[in-house]
Amino acid sequence: VSAQLTSLEVGKVYRFVNARTAGRSLNGCGSGNVNTTTTDANDLKQQWYVTKDGDYYVLRNLYYAQYLKGAEGLYKAWTMTDDYSATQNKFELVTSNSTLNTLKIKGSDTYGHMHDSNNGGHSDGYSVVKWMNNDSGSYWTIHEVTYSNEELKTILDAHPTVAEVAAWATNFRSFFNDDACTTSSYATLELAKAAAEYS
Repeated sequence: VSAQLTSLEVGKVYRFVNARTAGRSLNGCGSGNVNTTTTDANDLKQQWYVTKDGDYYVLRNLYYAQYLKGAEGLYKAWTMTDDYSATQNKFELVTSNSTLNTLKIKGSDTYGHMHDSNNGGHSDGYSVVKWMNNDSGSYWTIHEVTYSNEELKTILDAHPTVAEVAAWATNFRSFFNDDACTTSSYATLELAKAAAEYS
């Protein structure tokens, strides 16, 4: 069992395995949803890339390129969003059961912790919910997933966020005003090319 962590490292990737439902990990499951599912250490949907916003952690799912978001209401489902602008997208790493960890939503009270409700209680029909840090469902072991810088860049580039796609589109349009190769910079380049070919 991994020891309790005192911090997460920015730029690293981690998996979160629940203590109560051993063998089940935090999982992005599409359409902005999260749950826990059978652990697969190689599944990008169970891997979370860490950045920070001020003093708080932000977790990006490697497969879906969306950001983990804690629930606003008690017993309500945690989700994923396309950006991390909300308070609920920002987390503290806290101690669980003296030896394990959990995530706590920025500025939340006793009930602001990440909790796996699978196999019981307080779920409101969901698997990962907002609940207290006094139950094994709120206890997690956190495992680093090791990638080289090149491997991680390849994964992140292959799974871009909505913001990254929008930035690429804006950059593209800065060269092609109507996306049809008609801006002066491109036209000038083509004229120079033509002149060289026929000189």
